[in-house]
Amino acid sequence: MLRYKCLILDHDDTVVMSTKEVHYPAFLEMLVLLRPNIHITQEEFIAYNFNLGFQKLCHDVLQLNDEEMKIEYQIWKKHTRNTIPKAFPGMKELLIEYKSQGGLIVVSSHSESFEINRDYIENFGFAPDNIFGWDMEEEQRKPNPHCLDTLMNTYSLTKDDIIMLDDAKSGYLMCKERNVTFIGNCYYDSLPEIKLFLKKNADFTIESVAELYPIIFQQ
Repeated sequence: MLRYKCLILDHDDTVVMSTKEVHYPAFLEMLVLLRPNIHITQEEFIAYNFNLGFQKLCHDVLQLNDEEMKIEYQIWKKHTRNTIPKAFPGMKELLIEYKSQGGLIVVSSHSESFEINRDYIENFGFAPDNIFGWDMEEEQRKPNPHCLDTLMNTYSLTKDDIIMLDDAKSGYLMCKERNVTFIGNCYYDSLPEIKLFLKKNADFTIESVAELYPIIFQQ
């Protein structure tokens, strides 16, 4: 039996292992082309994304102009279209069980809807019930609570019907806006500072996908 009617999932590094397989390689290719004198390690890339977000990394740190941002986007799309990242072990079984019990599976991510939908079909055999991705208007993306408000209105849910799993600060901030239960994902290769933040602020933190079961299912 489900404790929550709706499970919101971040995508990258929560459901699929995509920073190592997709996003960081795309970022490195962009750096070589546009900022060859700058080197950012994968750990620094993760930290920037957690603390600033990708857009501020590009605008404030790398100072990419509008034309360079278009090039960055084209490189990123080439990588996301050509690589289907693998799901974390145990995620398929958990999501199939959650869906079989009538739960809503929703994605709130800074990846785009086409690739998210494809990744779910390839990895799990089904598409999410709803996706709130990067292809939405900027003011509607997390940490804006647009996702939560839409779900509550569309499916007649309360804040107590929803739970979110994310490894990013933006997901936490979105849930905080509407007092929605938040699970911090610490099973990815997170940096110590990120794990510390999640353990301090999240309602739950988990070190493996298996630890989700007693949180979202009644035993």
